[in-house]
Amino acid sequence: MVILYNPHIDDFLGEPPHFRILHRRPLKKYGFLISEMLAGQEPLRILFDAELSAFLPNSVFSRLPRLMRRLIATVEFNVWCKLNRLSRAKVECVSTEHLSGDDTVLAFSYKAACGNFERRLAYFRRCRAVVFHLSHYFVATREKSDNLRRLHNVFLAGDTDISDNFYFNRHFGWYQRPFLVLPFAVAPRFSCRIPYAERDAKCLATGSFHDLTREEPVHKYVDYITSSGLSTYHPLRKAIFDAHKTLTDRIVCRISPFRDYDNINLVRRFISHFNISQKNYFAQDIVSLYNQYRYAVVGEEWSGFPALGALEAMACGALLIGHPNCFNGLDIFPDEHFVAHDGTLAGLLKVLSKIEFDKARALAEAGRHEVASRFSSKSVYRRWLDELSKVGLS
Repeated sequence: MVILYNPHIDDFLGEPPHFRILHRRPLKKYGFLISEMLAGQEPLRILFDAELSAFLPNSVFSRLPRLMRRLIATVEFNVWCKLNRLSRAKVECVSTEHLSGDDTVLAFSYKAACGNFERRLAYFRRCRAVVFHLSHYFVATREKSDNLRRLHNVFLAGDTDISDNFYFNRHFGWYQRPFLVLPFAVAPRFSCRIPYAERDAKCLATGSFHDLTREEPVHKYVDYITSSGLSTYHPLRKAIFDAHKTLTDRIVCRISPFRDYDNINLVRRFISHFNISQKNYFAQDIVSLYNQYRYAVVGEEWSGFPALGALEAMACGALLIGHPNCFNGLDIFPDEHFVAHDGTLAGLLKVLSKIEFDKARALAEAGRHEVASRFSSKSVYRRWLDELSKVGLS
């Protein structure tokens, strides 16, 4: 059984302690992994090693004495278990000393591939494999790549197969093993409620976008800005937001900046660092929104991955307009389950001007059926097991 590495430090698998304090709602994109593991009547195997904190930045946490780090990490982990209603009887904490060639560790690179990686190398190297999911790999990319390439037993994974993506290859060209496709699941609440013909004929645009020139610390974003020439991870979202007043006849814009970048007051700017637009996303009845419109666009990351909202929109019966390269490895195909665009606003508008109603309805239904059959928690969990078997897991 796979060992989860420091699951309490971010919101990929559950609600982390700092989200509760900041009144942020966790996305839990891969939360099904815990529920499905527990459904198998086996303990949840977890490694927390006092190397990362949910609350403290690594620049501070890594400098604390080990005993203090261990105390903080233990408190954080216990709070995480309580917040996520995990009985400690169902959790098996694995010590770094007992890791062996029989073990495979699963980590999310967002935080786990950064910081004082030197202290983790020895016990990671003792494992059969260490699988790093590259969600958010566009942050501090070079640091993550330099750290991960030091592991002889590393496997890289992501929501889709990005092995042909320019940005991935620029920074991870050294990686020669299979790229594991470990996608997210779509929650059951995302369902089709309104017949396609009764929907508004406009395209709903959702999501948020960063202004990386105003994010801190600056060094974490230099790799991406330099490689892409862009100031945001989601260029199509920004293009729609910037032009939304001229697009009202075709596109309904529900896109927003990730933060309040225009606030010049230092105190308010600090507060806005935590008051991200994810709150606005959850404040909307997003299921109803996706059911109101015939089309949906959830601009993909330039670095290769799609948004969870893309599959959520499809599950609600909207026809997705998506970039085909961002769905590699998911068995979701353009002209079968969605309509392709070229990543530009002009390309999106061209697609919307040409699509015929009967074809759009048929593709939307095919897409909805595909997501319903392949992206439930149980289906995706089975896929994870199949992919992880490539590194010798049963």
